[in-house]
Amino acid sequence: MLSFDGLGEPDMGYAEHPMGSVHVEKEEHVARARLVFDHLRSVALSPAESVALIERVVTEM
Repeated sequence: MLSFDGLGEPDMGYAEHPMGSVHVEKEEHVARARLVFDHLRSVALSPAESVALIERVVTEM
């Protein structure tokens, strides 16, 4: 999610993928992308949990 606070520009969604990238500017598409992003962020591991998982995987290799 890209936000241009104070510049008078609308928010925008942007994602890179193996075939290139995509950006969305339509307000309803940006709102949907924000919901998905917020959901993913809510179920993601914390930074400390991510480090612990990586360390655990490395020791199991």
